Amino acid sequence: MKDKLIELVKYDYNKAKIVLLPFIYLANLYYVKQKPSKHLSFLSTVFRLNWPGTFHFCRTQIKKHFLVDDRNSLPQCVLEEFLNNIQGIDRYKKFLDDPSAMMPSIITVLAPAKENNKGVLVIAYSYYFLVFLKSFDFQKVAESYHIVLEPSWNGLCEDAVLAFACLTSPVFVMAYEERDYNFLMSLNTNIIPVRLSANWWINPDQFGVDNASERDIDVIMIAAWAKFKRHGKFFEALKEIKETGVQLKVALVGYPNDLVMADIERKAESYGIRDWLEFYEWISPSEVSSLLSRSKVNVLWSRFEGLNRAIIEGMCCNTPCIVRAGFNFGMEYPYINESTGKYATETSLSNDLMEIINRYNKFEPRAFIEKNHNCFIATEILADTISHYDESFNKNNLVAKTSELNGMKYICEQDKEHMQADYKYLASLIKNAV
Repeated sequence: MKDKLIELVKYDYNKAKIVLLPFIYLANLYYVKQKPSKHLSFLSTVFRLNWPGTFHFCRTQIKKHFLVDDRNSLPQCVLEEFLNNIQGIDRYKKFLDDPSAMMPSIITVLAPAKENNKGVLVIAYSYYFLVFLKSFDFQKVAESYHIVLEPSWNGLCEDAVLAFACLTSPVFVMAYEERDYNFLMSLNTNIIPVRLSANWWINPDQFGVDNASERDIDVIMIAAWAKFKRHGKFFEALKEIKETGVQLKVALVGYPNDLVMADIERKAESYGIRDWLEFYEWISPSEVSSLLSRSKVNVLWSRFEGLNRAIIEGMCCNTPCIVRAGFNFGMEYPYINESTGKYATETSLSNDLMEIINRYNKFEPRAFIEKNHNCFIATEILADTISHYDESFNKNNLVAKTSELNGMKYICEQDKEHMQADYKYLASLIKNAV
């Protein structure tokens, strides 16, 4: 009941929630008197609600309380508070103790810095944006490199992104969601949204179709063992199918989060579908690719997260997908279409699963990804965007990379060697570096 109530408040009947805006205004009277980080945390929560009026409210509050002068920059005192807040938190400790460990998987150089040309570096995962600012002489980094942020979650009204408004040079932020893109544009700061996300940086060849594999798995779900992944709601649909007398084979791929695999198994037992499931934990990308090549349909059933990579990885294996209708802010992504899969509702999921299982070979998702949505096209989009703000930037210097569960990797291993001088220079910009 608690989970249902939380979902109701966050996601359902949003148009009717305009009547709740006065309560947000009242709450804001309290938070505006608190520390900036606490106020911004409140605004971040409000922004992700996606209720009518919350976009304008959050934009107005950010411009009024967090951005100053004609450049709409973030005051130094506010930045320092953001950075002080991450000290002593376990998830940051590893990289705060050794910032160089972020290179090259979390901080990845995609173009070398040269005498008359800025390089490009990408920082992955929202958690580590503030770690970078706290650990590096970021002003000097920005003199030599265009900084690109690759958030791991949607809803970019947050300290990890807005902290970069302390710089004068452009900072490029991947913001594929229309709500995020429009929000960042409306602030008129140095933060420049780019219509990309982590799930663009997939190499189709890494998740190629194994034509020798039989499609012997009916359904696959690649999702952390986490409440927000909503395994239980997925199991409800499987239970409905089982009650019709149909037998399915289902693969669950994941890793511990706020739940462990045993929690998911117990939930499956409660729905009476445990015998259908095969569990896989912490498996390699090649093993994931193999399972996807054996599957008829790939399911994403969370309601809010980042732009999911597993859906695109499945398409590379020519596996169609089902995505929960209204996912994130409700934007209908062009990569979910009649060639790649479909959106489904809570009530239609069981029927939609059987529809795709029975005609999975009629879909052609890999062809769509090869033509429209992959790391090579993303590299071109990023290069074009940077060139728009820096006429001297040489687009040919930008190399391709992939985004994976544990960080970024170069497509061509030689590119890593070519960037060694850049990593050495960046290491010298670590605060208190010897």
